[in-house]
Amino acid sequence: MLDESELKKARRAFNRCKGQCSPSNVNRRVDSTGKHIEFKLSFDEWLTIWLESGFWEKRGCGQGQYVMSRYNDVGDYELNNVFIQLHAENTKEAHVGKSRGSLSTETKEKLSKANLGKQVSQNTREKIRAANIGKVLSDETKEKIRKAKLGNTNNLGKKRGPLSEETKRKISEAKRKKHDTQ
Repeated sequence: MLDESELKKARRAFNRCKGQCSPSNVNRRVDSTGKHIEFKLSFDEWLTIWLESGFWEKRGCGQGQYVMSRYNDVGDYELNNVFIQLHAENTKEAHVGKSRGSLSTETKEKLSKANLGKQVSQNTREKIRAANIGKVLSDETKEKIRKAKLGNTNNLGKKRGPLSEETKRKISEAKRKKHDTQ
């Protein structure tokens, strides 16, 4: 059984769960049918379900952690309508039947305006670069990237006039040096 400090933590966790379904919560949860979800479990019932599941120590919303779920994501949190499962499975079930299609043009424009001028940190750039290493792009994707870079302001893919003779000479020398060292 749980000691006094663990019981206090459990009570706080229970109150957080109950609070998500509270009528006073502005972001009150609704089930897959659009009905407001009620939390009808007592603390003792809630705790017993968790302890009997064997996953009390692995509760949470992270990878490999467990959550209390409702059958078919319908109805209230009450006895005979809840069970313990992996958070990833619960999340997957929540998206069943929902459109995963592309965003509307209006939504894309709103996102574009909201992100305009935002700077991406060096850390984020490194993560993106690392994630893209070894990816093979289709010719169609390469063409889209080429067109997107045309005329951009940071000189990547920017249309330029003809190269000066000096620039052509420098490029040739650099290529020769590279070839000679290989």
